[in-house]
Amino acid sequence: MTAPKFASLSQGISRYFNELFAVNVIREFAFNYAEENKSKLTGQGFPDYLKKFEVSDGMLKQLVAMGQREKVKPDLRDLEKNKRLFQVYLKAEIARRIWGNQSFYPIFNETNEVLQQAVKMFDKVPELDRTKM
Repeated sequence: MTAPKFASLSQGISRYFNELFAVNVIREFAFNYAEENKSKLTGQGFPDYLKKFEVSDGMLKQLVAMGQREKVKPDLRDLEKNKRLFQVYLKAEIARRIWGNQSFYPIFNETNEVLQQAVKMFDKVPELDRTKM
C-alpha cells in the first residue's frame, strides 16, 4: 500500500478571512462574544460546547459589520464559499477565550484534512510501502 497524498485546507484559505484576521476582527469578535456569553458558556461546559455550539448566520453578519467598521470591504461570496472555515475558526477562538488554549485545537483540527487522514493511517502503518513515501 502506498502513502496517500492529501491537499491541505490551508492551501486555499479565504482572502476575506485573511483580511479580517489581519485587522484583528476575528479575534476581537470572539473575545467580545466570549465575554458577553461567559456565564452561559462556562455553565454549558466544554464537552457540550464542542458537540452542540454552532456559529450562526447572525454571528457571521455581526462579524461582517465589525469588519466594515475596520474598513474591510465585505466579500459575501467569499464568506459563503468558505463559511465552514469562518464558523470553525470562530468556534475554536471563542472556546480558547473561555477554556484556554487547550480547547482551540480539538475544534480547529476537525477541519484539518491532513491531520484527520493521518490519524486514520495509524492503523495502516504496518501495510504502508515506505519505499514509496
